[in-house]
Amino acid sequence: MAAGDRGIELVWHRLNRRRDLARFLRSAVRWAECDARIAPSGAIVASHSPGTEGDGSLEEWIDEVAAAGRAAKIDLKEGGPALDEVIAIVGRSAIAGDDLWFNAAPEVIGGRPGFEALTHASPQARRSIPLDTLAAWLQVSPRPALAMLADARSWGVNRLSISVQTQTFQEVVGIVAAEGWPVNVWEVSDEAQLHDAIAAAPSSITADLGILEPRVLPHATAPAPRYRSIRSASRTAAPPGSLLK
Repeated sequence: MAAGDRGIELVWHRLNRRRDLARFLRSAVRWAECDARIAPSGAIVASHSPGTEGDGSLEEWIDEVAAAGRAAKIDLKEGGPALDEVIAIVGRSAIAGDDLWFNAAPEVIGGRPGFEALTHASPQARRSIPLDTLAAWLQVSPRPALAMLADARSWGVNRLSISVQTQTFQEVVGIVAAEGWPVNVWEVSDEAQLHDAIAAAPSSITADLGILEPRVLPHATAPAPRYRSIRSASRTAAPPGSLLK
């Protein structure tokens, strides 16, 4: 199936606050994302900002997502003991298999050992790394850059992520997708960026859907299957207002 003919999964970005998670649960979007880090109290919380207690524990967050039959994307902000505790929390939860997704910069969780620990604990989960500066190398010197990604694959990484704000992200998506990598486009925060992300035909898009709602997002009253993903008919640009038509 060509990239432009497949459904593009939607991920609701940064649902660390309870009110944002509640809004997500009223929608028909499958994937919820939160950040995971250690709070000053020592608990693992859903919080983007270091040094805060956040708005609740990661365990409570996962339980709410799982109880609603949704999927959880966890952005790991710390490694070491925090990684060990996240793995333990997930192990106690009802989230598993393809309903679970870990994202982390390799340097945050210790590279190979960190990803191997995630793979051993949750072999069916999605595990992604951000491309960051490697995106430029993929264009100017693709062979060594692709070799580095092949090494990451041996750790258990099975997905890549790139910001919509990367100037040439659409070209980079094409390069790595041709090598068999599913790609997530993130930092999408307005309709124009969503339109550009869809044109790249990635596997998924992580977006600030609370900002985009209600223009491009359904509520629970809408038929769920239609909105669990966006179907991109081609790489040709379409008017922003027609994205979900």
